Amino acid sequence: MRARVEDMVGEGRVFVSTFHSMGARFLRASGACIGLDPRFTICDSDDQKSLVHEILKDLNLDPSHYRPASVLASISRLKNDLVEPGKAEELAASYFERAVSKVYEAYVNRMKVNGSLDFDDLLVQTLRMFQSSREVLSSYQDRFRFILVDEYQDTNRVQYLLAKHLAAKSGNICVTGDPDQSIYGWRGADIRNIVDFDADFPGARIIKLEQNYRSTANIIKAADGVIRHNTLRKERDLWTAEPDGEKIMIMRSRNESEEADQIVRTIRRLYGSGHRYSQMAIFYRINALSRALERSLRLFNIPYIIVGGVEFYQRKEIKDLLAFLRLVYNPHDAVSLYRILNVPPRGIGLTTVKRLKKDCRERGQAPIEVLESYLRGESGLATRSLKSLERFLTLLNRWQTLAEGSSCEALIKQIIEEIGYLDYLKSFQEESSERLENVSELIYAIGEYERYNDQATLGGYLEETALIQDIDTWNDRADSVTLMTLHSAKGLEFEVVFVCGVEDGLIPHSRSMETEKGIEEERRLMYVGITRARQRLFLSHSMVRSRFGEQIRSLPSCFLKELPESVMKRPLDQRTVDHRPLRESAFTSRSEQGGAVLEYDGDVVPHFESGDRVEHPYFGPGQVVHVSGSGLSARLTVRFLRAGEKLLLLEHARLKKIL
Repeated sequence: MRARVEDMVGEGRVFVSTFHSMGARFLRASGACIGLDPRFTICDSDDQKSLVHEILKDLNLDPSHYRPASVLASISRLKNDLVEPGKAEELAASYFERAVSKVYEAYVNRMKVNGSLDFDDLLVQTLRMFQSSREVLSSYQDRFRFILVDEYQDTNRVQYLLAKHLAAKSGNICVTGDPDQSIYGWRGADIRNIVDFDADFPGARIIKLEQNYRSTANIIKAADGVIRHNTLRKERDLWTAEPDGEKIMIMRSRNESEEADQIVRTIRRLYGSGHRYSQMAIFYRINALSRALERSLRLFNIPYIIVGGVEFYQRKEIKDLLAFLRLVYNPHDAVSLYRILNVPPRGIGLTTVKRLKKDCRERGQAPIEVLESYLRGESGLATRSLKSLERFLTLLNRWQTLAEGSSCEALIKQIIEEIGYLDYLKSFQEESSERLENVSELIYAIGEYERYNDQATLGGYLEETALIQDIDTWNDRADSVTLMTLHSAKGLEFEVVFVCGVEDGLIPHSRSMETEKGIEEERRLMYVGITRARQRLFLSHSMVRSRFGEQIRSLPSCFLKELPESVMKRPLDQRTVDHRPLRESAFTSRSEQGGAVLEYDGDVVPHFESGDRVEHPYFGPGQVVHVSGSGLSARLTVRFLRAGEKLLLLEHARLKKIL
């Protein structure tokens, strides 16, 4: 952008910068007024994690439970919400948040002593400087009399306040952005900054850019049909001079494997008709969905790249669990043993591991043999360490016995349960949901291997995954299908786009279905996915998804019913799929697993009471524990057997009552 601006107006005549770079320059020049040394250093993420790790140790908080990355994310939110360290503990609503408040205070003090700032400080301290010194603020207001902020829909509260302070004297501020593409609320972006711009700056002139130069008319109509259901937006009439083009193909599959195969066969057909692989992309809401896609792409020998993510079998949680399986299969596998010896943490520290490696070298034995000798009294290790090692070897022996007469799927479930791996993943805080989804997908992959292999064995499965991971690198990475999450896709465009997993619980995501605000952000995410396509768009959903080894029925996303029928195309056997909204409701009964399930069919708004047994397409069976409000605006608190307690909006819940 800087280069393009300088080509137009000349070098040095316009100040072009990110908010963070601007803050760094202003603070070095004027930060002395709030006590900042202009020689301050800027901490990168690794430096921050090291510092937090050190503070956790000082406060006797276990870094394996209070993970530095999660603690830092919480500190970042506190800073951007302008919460001072001394106030954080008052606002803490959980044990984790109280622990974070203590780390936060120590972190701020340590950074001050070190003469360092982190990325959040570059904004927060600049705002503090503007608020503390009228003279400094006035000098910058005089210097920057005309201000332009790009991608304004992605600004957070601090960035909004900085822009407002700078423009307060001249009133000359121009912002560009699309409120329908505000999809980063989870990291602090506030859509109200752009929606309420004309209220914040009275007299502002709004210029609507309604012509789309990228997509065909059918794709634009589809995107417009979805996004019009949001209330927190600026009304506009999208249009394009492009022809109607192909209709949007709705693809339905029985399960995730069939979905992946269907998408990949379509890609191969399009490639045969002249589309390059590099012109095609597959989007998904969660990274776990890439596993089945990767498998099918490899099977059909189609090159691909994953953008902004890690290939499925390279993710930490997958490598951990495969290491457990490899160790069960081959107890002499040293690499696998060292990887999971203290995962999850079981009291086997670095000192013990160093001693183990030293003894292995000196004795010329495998780690498992040396560990067994320790339990015979040949170590001199502390009693606590020996007990931890004994528990680990007891588990390993039990799993080896189980592996001889049980399925691989049953084995991995047993391992996960006995080591408390799911609870361990929950300690990752912000990352936990995605990691849990990946574990669920691994269980499905193992079960799938056994279902389609008559001679399935643990060794056979491990060999298959090893071959998947060791496959030769593609020679022509330039012509590869692109895989990425919908969040990563923003700003990009492709001739052909596939969006997979277009189901309730995925898009919109289950975490976002509790509030209208969450639903609206998910709808904007769907809008972003649709508008990445230039010529062809395929939206795919599966009738069944596997979750932790169980087959859970799925419903097509509530967003699909918002697409205009005139722009959609379904194969003949898919035209009976029910995409009707929840408000089309009166009950009809059918038999299901010993109970009658009431489904919606008519114009009556469903009624739920505390104690009602229900089923959700994503969370499974549960019981209503509280109802507030009435009609479609009612909010239901439901306790699910597998997912715990959830707050759901009735309009979007798609609950079925079980008699």
